Amino acid sequence: MRARDFTGGREFTKYMAVVCRIVHEGGPSQRVLDIPAGHGLVTDRLRESGLDVISADINRARPDYVYADLSKPIPFKNEEFDTVVCLEGIEHIVDPIHVIRELCRVTKKVAGSSYRCRTSRTCTHDSNTCAPVTFSSSARAQAGT
Repeated sequence: MRARDFTGGREFTKYMAVVCRIVHEGGPSQRVLDIPAGHGLVTDRLRESGLDVISADINRARPDYVYADLSKPIPFKNEEFDTVVCLEGIEHIVDPIHVIRELCRVTKKVAGSSYRCRTSRTCTHDSNTCAPVTFSSSARAQAGT
């Protein structure tokens, strides 16, 4: 996909602000993966607050992006990230279980952890709240991670 073909939103939305607030609850020393990163709005906001953020996407919108196709294994090590943000991505993939498996694989495993994924079906663009889908350890086991 060429950058000019990419049509992701260019405005920082209320739901993005909610996600950033949730990420900050994890503390200041997190390593965060933003995938798919779109135009980098969430990445920029998290970086402004001092977090170490790696952006990944299939688009070539920015030179600092790691190329990652969510329909394939993503190019990161096991347990490389403290937090993974996946906004507006999973609903575009034919095999969402593969995406969940990959996101769980690259997220550090800690006692009592859960995995959250926001899709257009769980939060509207103009809402002040998010209702993320939460994957418990049992769901993670079903995904084979």
